[in-house]
Amino acid sequence: MILAVDIAPDYLEPVAPEENVRLQLQHLRTHPAVASRIGSGEINLHGWIYDIETGNATAWDEASNTFVPAENRYASLLNAASAAA
Repeated sequence: MILAVDIAPDYLEPVAPEENVRLQLQHLRTHPAVASRIGSGEINLHGWIYDIETGNATAWDEASNTFVPAENRYASLLNAASAAA
C-alpha cells in the first residue's frame, strides 16, 4: 500500500482527480438504481476531467482502462452528429 506521504506532491496532483473520477464511477455502479439501469441499457456512465489551465478534457475509456482525450473517446458520436447536420 502506498500512502500519500510516500508520494511527492507534484505526482499526486495530476493523478488524484483521475483516481477520484474512476472511484466515483465504481461507486455509482454499485447503487441499485444505477446498476439496474446500466443492466437494462437505459444509461451509460461517463467520467470526464476538465483541465482549466489548458482547456483539455479527458474521458474515462472503459476499454483501455485509462483516460483519453474526450474527442478521441467520442469520435464516432461526433462524426455521426457532423454527418447528420
